[in-house]
Order: sequence, then structure tokens, then C-alpha cells
Amino acid sequence: MRVSCIAVVLTVLVSSVLFPVSAQTNGSNTFKLPGSSQMGCWYWWSSYSLVGGERIVLQWAVHSQVLNAVDLYITTPSAGAAKWVCDDGPSAYYYDFGALGVTRWTAPRTGTYIVVVVNYGLYTVSGTLSLTVGGATIPFLASGDGVARQKSACPSGRQC
Repeated sequence: MRVSCIAVVLTVLVSSVLFPVSAQTNGSNTFKLPGSSQMGCWYWWSSYSLVGGERIVLQWAVHSQVLNAVDLYITTPSAGAAKWVCDDGPSAYYYDFGALGVTRWTAPRTGTYIVVVVNYGLYTVSGTLSLTVGGATIPFLASGDGVARQKSACPSGRQC
């Protein structure tokens, strides 16, 4: 289990229907997540579609009452929808951690992907997230939020 004031990132749930990538002038998504409790951590997700081999640039920035970072995952809708616990996060193609960052990632195949941001910290966080391909912002296809269980909240000997 992580020490307090750490934010965990990402889980995204979405259908596997493909939509074309297109330029968009206002493509940043914003999110706001409450702080974690002993029972669970809050996550926010959003989805997008890519062609295999496309390279994206993912940028994020987080703001909160005290310095907080988030964990960020790029994964598939099915992995994001699977049961996972805060400490482990969903099974992912990519993982990062920080209050702000920029990363480049190449899609392994054509399909729908999700970005999951998880707040493991005690304080509410808000932030922005944007994806670009070749200078064009990728519109997000869907987004939502939820609560994942803390590993310590699982009954002894049982998987949550």
C-alpha cells in the first residue's frame, strides 16, 4: 500500500467501436477526483481510438490543495473493466506517475484504448489530460469515473 499524498492513475471503460481520429481545437479533458479512503480510491477514465503504429503524445497536469501526483495507465477497455485494486491498477500497456507529464506512446494495434487516472491521495485533485497525433488533438469518445477497492479492504484470503 502506498504512503499518503500519493495519487494513483487511470482506469477507462468503453465500447470497442472505432471512431476516426480528427483534429479538434479544444481537446483537453478535465477531471476532478475526491481523495481516497480506507475503502477505495477514485478513478477517472476516457477512451480514444488509434490505428496500429500511430504515435501519440499524452500530456497531463494535476492541481490540488497539497502536492499530489496521479497514476496514469493506458490500457484496453476490457482490462479497465476487469476488477482491480488501487495498489495494483489495471493491467496496462503503459504506466506513469506524476503531478504533470508528457509521454509518447505507440499503439500496438488498431483499436480503442482507455486512459485511467487514479487518485490515491487523501486530497481532492483536478486536472487536464490531452492526446495528440501529428499535432492534431484526438477527441475523447467517452469518459466516466468510479471507485476501486483498496487491497486492505478485501476480506482475508479472498480476491476483490
